[in-house]
Amino acid sequence: MQFWIFTLTEAILIAVCISFLDLVQGLMDRYYFGFVAIMMCATYGVFLIPSAHPLVAILYWVVVLVFAVTNFLALLRFEPQLFALFSLSQLLFAQYLTQELKTATGGDSGLELPVSISGIRLIVRCAITLFVCLLLLYAARRLHKVHLAKVLTAYGDEAKYLRFFRPVYPYSVAVVTAFTVLSASVVGVLLAFLSSRVDPRHYSMDEAFNLCVLLIVGGRGSMAGAIVAPIIIWIIGATVEQQFDQPLYFGLTLQVAMIAFLVFRPTGIWGHNFHERC
Repeated sequence: MQFWIFTLTEAILIAVCISFLDLVQGLMDRYYFGFVAIMMCATYGVFLIPSAHPLVAILYWVVVLVFAVTNFLALLRFEPQLFALFSLSQLLFAQYLTQELKTATGGDSGLELPVSISGIRLIVRCAITLFVCLLLLYAARRLHKVHLAKVLTAYGDEAKYLRFFRPVYPYSVAVVTAFTVLSASVVGVLLAFLSSRVDPRHYSMDEAFNLCVLLIVGGRGSMAGAIVAPIIIWIIGATVEQQFDQPLYFGLTLQVAMIAFLVFRPTGIWGHNFHERC
């Protein structure tokens, strides 16, 4: 029972990630791998504050702020390919920084939080996590309706785009960037809070790619797809991993799902077909 409660809560956290990544992808047509980097830095920034290394925690928050500002500038100036490379460099920088500060961060071992979870404590933590997730999903829904809907309406109509959307584009980018950084920080902290440890494997290159896989499966430009697809695929992957006791099967499940959708339904479960709108 605890496995299903934990897995479902974790899947909803991932759905929050996809909801905000969908804003970046749908609004600016860019895949963002740096989401995981912000998750990592914010998590260490929170859980290192009460430790013997508070200055390291401050350093991580400075990195988060720098990532936020540079993301905004990069979204305005970079082409999609350059932005993808830029966001990957953020993730690599965060990983290298964590390894260099392994005296404080624990390196590959991560940080064990003092309180273990089981029984009623797990249920309480899951309930708190779900409540915060609902607030974040509500914010993502509002942002989808206010900002992303404008792009979908104007897509393929240059006159409409130039008249209605272009004047407020920097404002939309700033708002989406701010909420994406906030959601990444909160999700990273909640994942550690839920599992009672800061695990570096949650912030690896594989995890960053898995988030993009789930975004493709759900379909870009769709709030419903961004929520339902990650939950379903994540639960299936976790179940397969538990049944066969092979961690690699989790990633394999996600890759099979992505290949199947790219071949048979490129728009994802509820995605918008941007090419048909042109």
